[in-house]
Amino acid sequence: MNARTFAGIVVIILALVPSCRPPDAAGETDPALSALVDSLLPAVERVSLLSASRPVRVDVRSPDQVRQFVVRKLDQELPAPELEGIRRVYARLGLIPEDLDLRGLLLATHGIGPETADSIVLYAAGQPSFVIDAYARRIFSRVGVAPAQDTYGGWQRLFMEALPADAAMFNEYHALIVAHGKGVCRKAPRCGECALRGLCDTGRRPS
Repeated sequence: MNARTFAGIVVIILALVPSCRPPDAAGETDPALSALVDSLLPAVERVSLLSASRPVRVDVRSPDQVRQFVVRKLDQELPAPELEGIRRVYARLGLIPEDLDLRGLLLATHGIGPETADSIVLYAAGQPSFVIDAYARRIFSRVGVAPAQDTYGGWQRLFMEALPADAAMFNEYHALIVAHGKGVCRKAPRCGECALRGLCDTGRRPS
């Protein structure tokens, strides 16, 4: 049995068992059901790269209640790691391609802009997509490095064309830009503390 088939069986069992077996007369979960879920949970965690809290609560629900729960969860804004875990499970099950254009899919989702999409792609999916934010625009504009077109795409191309496509590097660079923008290169800059002062038109101006 290959990994995709096994993952599919596990997920289907976990989805069906709670909705198909009735509770006992006391209204408590069948111990055998709890044991089954506990035995299958590690396989689901390996596939999704997510961790479940323990002890796992097992409740019996009707198929309609399960459907309503899934719809409600999909309507919520999911944290990036959880979203990536769902993507991995769907890919393992063959429901979406492994080479899915995650950024394009996110941008096609109502309410998700390029900065949010690139943050999910970089930090959650580990794919090299440079995140452009107000800090990057401010810092690099002040030191005289800016694209011909002052758009999100123009700024992103500036970085993507100048740097190797390395997700770890993009992650580190963006974190450094955010830290510098928050701590030093603010809207009212602290130029006396800035390591880039010698390169920066703003920093060289008389105070």
